[in-house]
Amino acid sequence: MPRLKKTTKDLEMAFREAGFERVDADYDCVRVWLDGDRELAVRPISVGHGRPQELRNALVHHGTPGVAATYVASHFTTGALDILREQGVNYLDDRQFVFRNREPLVAIRQDRAVHREKRPEERVRLGGRIGVAIQKMLLDDREWWRVTDLAQEAGVAAGTAQAALKRLEQLDLAEALGSGPNKRRRLTDKGQVLDRWVRDAIGERRRIVTAYVPAQGPVDLARGVSGRLREAGIDHAVTGACGALLVAPHVTDVRRCEVWVGPGVSEAAVLHALGADPVEKGGNAMFLQAKNDAPLFAHRDTEGVAVANPLRLYADLLEDPRRGEEQAGFLRDTVLNI
Repeated sequence: MPRLKKTTKDLEMAFREAGFERVDADYDCVRVWLDGDRELAVRPISVGHGRPQELRNALVHHGTPGVAATYVASHFTTGALDILREQGVNYLDDRQFVFRNREPLVAIRQDRAVHREKRPEERVRLGGRIGVAIQKMLLDDREWWRVTDLAQEAGVAAGTAQAALKRLEQLDLAEALGSGPNKRRRLTDKGQVLDRWVRDAIGERRRIVTAYVPAQGPVDLARGVSGRLREAGIDHAVTGACGALLVAPHVTDVRRCEVWVGPGVSEAAVLHALGADPVEKGGNAMFLQAKNDAPLFAHRDTEGVAVANPLRLYADLLEDPRRGEEQAGFLRDTVLNI
């Protein structure tokens, strides 16, 4: 018998969590036994990373007569959830299981947050300097990695590279070949690795100051801020929607420029370089800082602006409440291709 699809296993677990005692999983279908001999067949439809366009593509599947469809993703974005609710279809992700069936009648609406928090793999962290090694693996075309190769090319200590590879193995996101110094590992699913790294990357965000810098549009703002910080010798990288506008233009309504600065940079140094005062409201430039220099990894010069690498841009876009998910999805599809 073929190995069960991940979506099928996830759906089977969700029905068991919902209290159904007899649940049988086939390769691409879950059979739920109700009272008596009544049986309900449910087919999971994968929505990949849970983004709106992926969901629209999946919705063309109208299902099979007598089989209920359920759309499954590791995590649906806000835009995708809006579509799911508008369409009134069944769905499952890491937060909720929503299922409706008229005949036989079955209705489930279950919050899965508590279960998600208890999963052991949630405690495996992929941020910080370990995240630098992981970003290198995601950005590079190399398939197999030795510890020494990863350490050298990512610019991290050998112990950090080793820890990154071991943590990926813990999460079943890397497979190994060989042993000893010649042991090599490769990522099994770059998309899942990216999604796991993003969780910790977002947690690194700490705002140190917001300021107002006169400019004629977001690109002019990015150039002005980056130029002044460069003149002051401050390591930095423009990120978020302002950075993405320079790399993969898609959303034109950019009202704030987000900028990462190095861990040793003070609020006073940033403001002095800009010739600006801090503001609580009306600021168009927000400066972020992490405990280390991981957010500056692999930043690059684009049109005279120091811009964060595409992975960091993607993570920070997801935190932007103004169409950030849409821009992030576009960047992922056109630049990252993950």
